[in-house]
Amino acid sequence: MQFTGAIPSQHDPRDFDFHKSELFAGAVPVPPRDYDFRHLHTWRVQGAPSCVEYSLVAKVQALAAAQGKPLEPLCANLAWWGARNLASPPGTAIVGSSCRLAIKYARDRGLKPEYVFPDAPENFARVPPADALEAMPTVRVKSYHRIRGEGDPDMLRSGILAAFALLDAGGQCSFANGVLPVGDGYANVPDGQAWDGTIGSPWGTHDQAIGLYRSVDDCVGFLSSWGGERVFWVPIAVLAKLGFEFWIIDGLVYA
Repeated sequence: MQFTGAIPSQHDPRDFDFHKSELFAGAVPVPPRDYDFRHLHTWRVQGAPSCVEYSLVAKVQALAAAQGKPLEPLCANLAWWGARNLASPPGTAIVGSSCRLAIKYARDRGLKPEYVFPDAPENFARVPPADALEAMPTVRVKSYHRIRGEGDPDMLRSGILAAFALLDAGGQCSFANGVLPVGDGYANVPDGQAWDGTIGSPWGTHDQAIGLYRSVDDCVGFLSSWGGERVFWVPIAVLAKLGFEFWIIDGLVYA
């Protein structure tokens, strides 16, 4: 089976609502059209249940590239370790983390190059060495928003497409990520075909970056972190019904 590992974030009333932000208000409203940001994406293969952090670094690296400041691969491993240690209780057990804690770690501590603590499976079960912990970050998350589209396809679509439009307009924010339950029904959908929401044998919850939109059938394309340059297509209606977390990053601070 593939790795999953996203853990639902606890509610935090301080989260910024993307639809209430000046950023969303400033997005030029346009009819839905196709988007494809694979040219900004660095394909990676997650080595443990750290899909949240792979989605996070995918958003950050794509946003930096759109801003004309491409970054070398960032260490999802350290972000996973840092997010797990913000949890209560903290720990390095090989389990997933929540989107909120991963983003907060990237805001407060920053993201470092992948080479300082390689994304190897054996490193997810041990505390990073001092030189990795003390290494200077190359980028920090400045601010972030949550798209509150759970159960509301129109709100979810408007949030995802606004983020796409802003990313396309010089990198004003990242594309979104999304968390949903998956299983063999999801993983075995033929390439290019939209998933109908049938989970099959459940595996867990999985976080992926949303890098494409297909207007003809109102689907978003998830960028796989399971190996290969695979896109998983999910209808907005299915995603709004089954998904439960959607986030964008709207600012970066470079070292």
